[in-house]
Amino acid sequence: MKILKFYVFSKDKITFKASEGFFSMKSLKISILAIYIFSFLTIINSCLVYADSTESSDSYIGTNVLNNIADNLGIEAEGFVLIDSHTGIILFSDNADKKQIYPASTTKIMTAIVALENKSLDTVMTASQAAVYDIGEGGMNIGIMAGEEITFSDLLHAMLICSANEAANIIAENVASSRDEFISMMNERARELGAMDTHFVNTNGMHHKEHYTTAKDMAIIARHAMSIPAFREIVKKESFIMTPTNKHEAWEPLYTTNKFLRYGTSPGCNFDIIGIKTGFTTPAGHNLITAAVDESGMELISVVLGVKTPRSWEDVYDYTEKLLQFGFNNFSLKKLIAENAYVTTVAVENSNDSLTLDLVTDQSIFGILPLAQADAINSLNNIRQTNSKAVYSASNNNSWNIIKKVHLKPVISAPISQGEILGYIEFFRDDTVLGTANIIAANSIEKEIPSHDNFKSTKLFKVIRTIVIVVLSFLMLRFTLKRISRKANSKRNRSRAIQRYSKRLY
Repeated sequence: MKILKFYVFSKDKITFKASEGFFSMKSLKISILAIYIFSFLTIINSCLVYADSTESSDSYIGTNVLNNIADNLGIEAEGFVLIDSHTGIILFSDNADKKQIYPASTTKIMTAIVALENKSLDTVMTASQAAVYDIGEGGMNIGIMAGEEITFSDLLHAMLICSANEAANIIAENVASSRDEFISMMNERARELGAMDTHFVNTNGMHHKEHYTTAKDMAIIARHAMSIPAFREIVKKESFIMTPTNKHEAWEPLYTTNKFLRYGTSPGCNFDIIGIKTGFTTPAGHNLITAAVDESGMELISVVLGVKTPRSWEDVYDYTEKLLQFGFNNFSLKKLIAENAYVTTVAVENSNDSLTLDLVTDQSIFGILPLAQADAINSLNNIRQTNSKAVYSASNNNSWNIIKKVHLKPVISAPISQGEILGYIEFFRDDTVLGTANIIAANSIEKEIPSHDNFKSTKLFKVIRTIVIVVLSFLMLRFTLKRISRKANSKRNRSRAIQRYSKRLY
């Protein structure tokens, strides 16, 4: 092994020795230099580092989802699900993902979605003979004739209110080049919405073994449909009279197939039915998809599929009523955060004396919570958050996992106007967004022209000062190392000279 020389430092002298495995003077210089460079970069980074956004994940609502109560509802169906219409969060379900459930006429919800997204309501559509007659054995129809010209709006009413099978076929043939193409559009749109276990082979729900869905998928489809204003307006109607056509001088009134809309719910129900669709075939049993709202504005959607009990027509309504009543009795629409609520305080660049700024929300955010924990949310708006992350815990059992995330601009600098948007806040349950609001400035802050005094308190001054200190320290270190090196070389040269002189003497 190569013999390396090193120095041992003491108060009064520098000793030059040789050993194995120690650093040479050159290595020592490099090591010390590396330490200084690392320290320099660390200091600079601490002065300049910014995040792309500030996020705080605050879990603050925990609950048990009242399983004991829900399990006692006594619903005998192939699958059912209850969801929050606003977010799509599942409140209670059983066999929601069970495949190969036949949707029957609830299929027409998807037919309406595809048509409404591709045609205007005033479009005049013509009925083909195939569309009029291809309605299945015993299929619901209103007597539309081949060659009859009817507006898309009237056909939608016929399809969604009284479940006319021929209306679905006519719509499909006038939206796409063929019914087959329209059905492909239905399947594609279902996948886009997230209904991955659904497959359609017709437009109206006539029974076919390859025409199937799940309760969860139908909830997804129904929720999207209820977000379309024209659909929402139609499905809440009890009756409708179509306008005269080239084949009909007048029409008899069309009445809804939904018993809730015609006769109401049972006494004591604390909600109103606002749609949406019934369905029945012998293989499918009775299906009912229902949207309801209470006086607070909380809107729920229930899906009950495959009821085949001896009194299945009555039971599907009883089960739906129980499911909705469970939801409205045990969940509540609560304000997650209020308008103008305090979010955080931030330092403002380019402001006099490094002013700080309070940030607030520009609107309220609401979300559905179990009643047992709903009141806990009230404490959130009374807590002032002093840093970018704080945890609010209303329960040790956080099965609902509601999260708050705050996103701010990387740098907030003056001038700032009151109400200026500086970020946004989101509330999640798992991966579902409950609501979003902008984060705005609570007041205005003017930009200050730096003076000699306040310049010393700016970040730029601190960075410059740090650089100067580090550079001076580096120069002093270099000077010291050079002196050490020169002394060592001088001593080594003297030693060699003495050795040569001694050899000459002998």
